[in-house]
Amino acid sequence: MKHLTVGIIHNEPIPKGDPNWESSADVLAQVEAIEAALAELGQPQVRIPFTRDLSRFVSQVQAARIDIAFNLCESVDEDPLLIGHPAAVLELLGIPFTGSSAMALLLSTDKLTVKRLLSASGLRTPPFFLYEGAEV
Repeated sequence: MKHLTVGIIHNEPIPKGDPNWESSADVLAQVEAIEAALAELGQPQVRIPFTRDLSRFVSQVQAARIDIAFNLCESVDEDPLLIGHPAAVLELLGIPFTGSSAMALLLSTDKLTVKRLLSASGLRTPPFFLYEGAEV
């Protein structure tokens, strides 16, 4: 049986001197755990960081010829609102991956839209309103 090449896609942590480095670099511990488990199984793998440089990412994915991916991205260049973009690119490339779809991830960043969708579907949610700033 042919081994599939597994891509481990992750966000690039911020530089080590930053006060938030420890939180940002946590993803690397996850990457290393997956690498160790796959290596134990003799599974080919490649680690590929996802940044706003899409051409570099796509080139790396194509060069590695990954068949399936672990999507560990929690942000893109420390912007959590871009969380769905790595999944969207993997979807466009036709590469199956772990985790939620791009649409689900993008929706999860817009609490008001999700509340409206749930309410429109007949699901009860606590009362809510959109605060748009104080009037001057």
